[in-house]
Amino acid sequence: MIILSLSPDRAFDLGCYSTTLLITGQIYGLANMFAMVISPRYGELFGRSGSRQEVARLAARASELLAAATSLTAAASMIVAVPLLAHLFPDYRPGLLPAVWLVPGIVMLALALPLNQFLVAVCQERIALVVTSVAVALAALGDYAALSWGFGIEGVAAGTALAYGGYYALLLGASVWRWLDGASRRRYLCTHAGLLAAPLASALWLTGRQVGPIDPANLAARLLAVVLVWGIAVLVVWRCGEWHIAWRRDGSHPQG
Repeated sequence: MIILSLSPDRAFDLGCYSTTLLITGQIYGLANMFAMVISPRYGELFGRSGSRQEVARLAARASELLAAATSLTAAASMIVAVPLLAHLFPDYRPGLLPAVWLVPGIVMLALALPLNQFLVAVCQERIALVVTSVAVALAALGDYAALSWGFGIEGVAAGTALAYGGYYALLLGASVWRWLDGASRRRYLCTHAGLLAAPLASALWLTGRQVGPIDPANLAARLLAVVLVWGIAVLVVWRCGEWHIAWRRDGSHPQG
């Protein structure tokens, strides 16, 4: 709505911007499917124990797996999906550069899913509603400012991504962070930083600022590089985050 209201070439800009959503929508959809699998356990654990601390630890550990899966999906999307869509829809190529901004932002939005589900499970859904309302207002304000100051749809993408990051940070502080002890907080920050920073940074660097023609060999090499970086990050967390211990203990997945 803001693009249609303020953009000088609104129909074209909206079409270009919508093309980017083909990438981010798939990333968020996969993250949502993963998050929905574990969310019933939050309510079950809270009903059985009555402890928000235990549910917070479970949500934090589940978020580690979500971060691992989402970072790989997002990094691979930047490497593969951006040039592929540029090849399929050459007229919308200018709209694919915002994907560089929106993809990391959508990762933050995806990581907010366990936090929101935690609040619902422990009967604090009103907090989630307030935080969501604030984030929507910030996103609208940022997009309005981007177009008013002439930054175009790339500015809208950057503003939206920042709003997603702000939403995640606010929700983190209002949800599990309050119920985690010092060690659990450090673990949360370190594991998420390790799982997200290296794959996404390498994908951003390899994607660059220009969307050129598809070169299969070059594309495969860049994708392999991103997968290797992601694999190293997962191995580090596997050892330092003690995933290997939790895996042997319950035979399923790491949890608190």
